[in-house]
Amino acid sequence: MTHLINPEDLLNNSKNTIVFEHDEKLKEHLLNLFSTGISVDCAEGEFGELMCCLPRVKSDHLNYNNLFRIIIMNFMDPLDFDVRAVKKSCVHIVSDKMKIIPFETMNIFYRDNKIDVIREKLNERFKLMQ
Repeated sequence: MTHLINPEDLLNNSKNTIVFEHDEKLKEHLLNLFSTGISVDCAEGEFGELMCCLPRVKSDHLNYNNLFRIIIMNFMDPLDFDVRAVKKSCVHIVSDKMKIIPFETMNIFYRDNKIDVIREKLNERFKLMQ
């Protein structure tokens, strides 16, 4: 969206041109707009409210249908693995084998085909037990 803003407007109208996060009004509107708790019905209104802080942005064609969100989440590792959190996960990745993978488990099980190595080891142990 930054290409829609005239740099002069940002330089002349903002209190801080290095760290825009310090503009409390802008920060509040951005947090509300990109909150994962916001419904589709409210997002367009929040987007309109954001326009008060970003001068000369023509938002006629920008709405919830052509916006996307970036969610910053952490991957779990073996030390902080939490089965309950994985079961509640609402962000997933589709693997190359067309399986749905909870995002948080990507590094533990699925990056570099780790899951295949884990399955092989389990199969070997199971065969030894028989």
